[in-house]
Amino acid sequence: MPVVPSNTARVRIFAAEPPLPAVAQTALVAALGKLVAHFIRESRCTSAEVTAQENGRFLVIAWEGPPLSGCSHDKIAQIIAGQESTSGCALLNPPPIAIGAAGNVRLTDRAGVRALLATGADETATVVWNVHAGQLADWNRGPQPLRESRLASLMISGLVPLPGPVAVSA
Repeated sequence: MPVVPSNTARVRIFAAEPPLPAVAQTALVAALGKLVAHFIRESRCTSAEVTAQENGRFLVIAWEGPPLSGCSHDKIAQIIAGQESTSGCALLNPPPIAIGAAGNVRLTDRAGVRALLATGADETATVVWNVHAGQLADWNRGPQPLRESRLASLMISGLVPLPGPVAVSA
């Protein structure tokens, strides 16, 4: 399968809860690799890459070309749903926020972020992964410090006050 040539590639990220075991990562990457190779043959995209990252926490599908159709996304979801039933790892409906520190990534929701910060977590050492990235360049930037992430608005709104100025990125 051709490798995605640039950071302008479109991307879809699936966060896994719990992380996919190595065997499941291999099986899922292979199955989705066959599917995107089929998409390339059908000219739905010009190149694509499927990878498991962060020890199975994220499944990343990147492709060059137009947005994939709903039918294409349905086919991807069918393969992932099959792996969910086999591995017991949620990929289609996991908690929406990927947050962590020191290489420990966990999935949570807003309440979980508030609880984490209430325990005294360092907002400069705590990072957030952009699981909603639309382009590979956005994903390849890696995790952002919580203080600089889109979640900073949660802290600004008074839900969890932080000292000092907070930069909010779009």
